[in-house]
Amino acid sequence: MKIGLLEFGSGPPEVKWMLENVVDYACKADELGFSRIWLGEHYFLNHFWYNPEILIPVLAGMTDRIKIGVAGILLGIHSPYRVALTFKMLATLFPGRIDLGIANGTPSQKVVKLMLQKTDEECLHFRDDFGQKFSDLVRYLREEEQLWEEQVLMPPHGGGIPDIWSLGLSYNSLGKTLPLGVNFSRSIFHLGSDRNYNREKLHEFQEEFFALHGRMPEVNVTFAGICAKTSQYAQKLLKKIGKEEESNLSTLIVGCPNRFHDTLMAMQEDYGVDEFIMLNLIYNAKDKINSIELISEKCFEGVYA
Repeated sequence: MKIGLLEFGSGPPEVKWMLENVVDYACKADELGFSRIWLGEHYFLNHFWYNPEILIPVLAGMTDRIKIGVAGILLGIHSPYRVALTFKMLATLFPGRIDLGIANGTPSQKVVKLMLQKTDEECLHFRDDFGQKFSDLVRYLREEEQLWEEQVLMPPHGGGIPDIWSLGLSYNSLGKTLPLGVNFSRSIFHLGSDRNYNREKLHEFQEEFFALHGRMPEVNVTFAGICAKTSQYAQKLLKKIGKEEESNLSTLIVGCPNRFHDTLMAMQEDYGVDEFIMLNLIYNAKDKINSIELISEKCFEGVYA
């Protein structure tokens, strides 16, 4: 079983979760054997970055093997060509280590207007062409020679491309993901997410994907949680999250390393995936790093020592 990390860079103002903390966290995750670390793109007051792609080369340059990425880029408010250019360069600089997750999220109307520089009426429909934007993005990254003939340049010529992930709250969007030939990450902690296992849908998708693309897709499940030395301390850390954020979490794993290990083993069987991505809800940098040390020691069993 592989475990990756998702980080939003959020917390109350008194918690100084700044760039150095993110670097330390990524370096420790790399050292401990976590599979990947993803940074989210959100536009809230309690988040310490809005444009995570700027941090990707910093984290990739400070680590050795862990995959680094964004999960996810809110493609509705971005140019697919611009995103493709950025991540093609990153994938060339850090071969095999860059992930590009795509989300169809809805930031505030004010953010949409600032990003797109359009009228209020036009901004109401900014998600209408998401499917076309996603398709264009994949084409920009994968059809370099055809684009060259059309005089659409994608430097560096012959460079690498990131692993592309579609993000969703259920398997309902797998039909749209299938023709794009991209991986799929399913969240079970967002408000409104589907927590049913749906292994039959997953197996059907995997079979159809292989028949169409000649390879198997990567699929993982993202959850939220807190791991601490004791379950009592984990519950104490949970109380520091705040009632508003806590109420928006539909699935939590909170407890000691044994609880984490046993729950993830059961989830691996139930969901039929071999990778989980954890949104670590702890704010304090020291407790946050200690939590992934505990998870690594229990779940990886010295594989990466």
